[in-house]
Amino acid sequence: MVDTQATRVTFRLPRDTAIYPGAYFYIFNEHEPLWRRYLGTPMAVYDWTSSKLSSNEDFASELVFLVEDSPSQTPLLKNNRLAIDGPYGRNLRLEKYDHVFLLAEGIGIASVLSFASALARRRLYDNERKASAASGSNERLYLDRTRRVTLIWAMEQNSQLEWARHEIDQLMNLDPKSKFLHVWLYQPTEPDHRHVFPRLAEVQQELETCKSFPKHCKISYVPENRWSEALRHQLSGAMETAPGTKAAAMCGTPAFRTMVENITKEYPRVDLYGLEHQPVRRRKTIVALSEDVGRQLAPEHHALPVLPPIQHTTHLHTEGSLSGSIIVEEYEMRSMSRKRQLTGNVAA
Repeated sequence: MVDTQATRVTFRLPRDTAIYPGAYFYIFNEHEPLWRRYLGTPMAVYDWTSSKLSSNEDFASELVFLVEDSPSQTPLLKNNRLAIDGPYGRNLRLEKYDHVFLLAEGIGIASVLSFASALARRRLYDNERKASAASGSNERLYLDRTRRVTLIWAMEQNSQLEWARHEIDQLMNLDPKSKFLHVWLYQPTEPDHRHVFPRLAEVQQELETCKSFPKHCKISYVPENRWSEALRHQLSGAMETAPGTKAAAMCGTPAFRTMVENITKEYPRVDLYGLEHQPVRRRKTIVALSEDVGRQLAPEHHALPVLPPIQHTTHLHTEGSLSGSIIVEEYEMRSMSRKRQLTGNVAA
């Protein structure tokens, strides 16, 4: 079993509140010391339960956050009374673009995935209402311009797939004909199928026998030093040939955002958005060693082998698979601060 090192926290709101993709909240533990209580912990809304839909707004009765298992955030996992402050962050209104690109690194998927889910839900809602129009239904439609959503997620470790396995399964169900969503998942190493993906043999057999297997969600084994090459390869064709207006939203560390900016700036017709809520990787503790000890521990230097071409080897089929969330590396969240408050209880 994979050690997740993270959990989902569901926050039941005392009243319905307007919510949108990319929003984040400050979470306060009322049982912490006074000086720390007012600092808050900023977190992106990973998912939410919709209570009602209006012509252009979504209202949530529950919010879902991904919380890492760290000393600073462990109190959030207990059945404590919390206060939340938000939502914050711009509503990018990506539904006004014909083609939307969503790019995430590691924990950045927590901020980006909600855009894909919201756009797919709105499209499915319109399609269902149009089908029932013949029966006299007169409900208002979203009428979004978006015709294609491309989601690319670069993971630092293969096990991070468990963060969003359940959510990707739900996302695919919103697009059963595979015409709207295209999802690409980058993993740094080819996994040991016996331990990380116990269903992979079954999935591979299904690939060979079932022509209807979803082709719009693919796993590629791409090491971190090949991300730029893989992103450029996948984005260049789509950005050059896709008709209409295009937008890209990204969430990741500064190095990842710089890489995305360098690629997208080659296409001036693409509007690039950096989400306000970005992950910042914590620095690891540095231990000073004596010269003798350092010499003994230093590895021998060898020339790096030539990396093989990037190959797309597996189609991901998430239906019926285990759901869970993993945060393997610890992150701090950096956001702007404001004040507005709601209170509620953490759902067990």
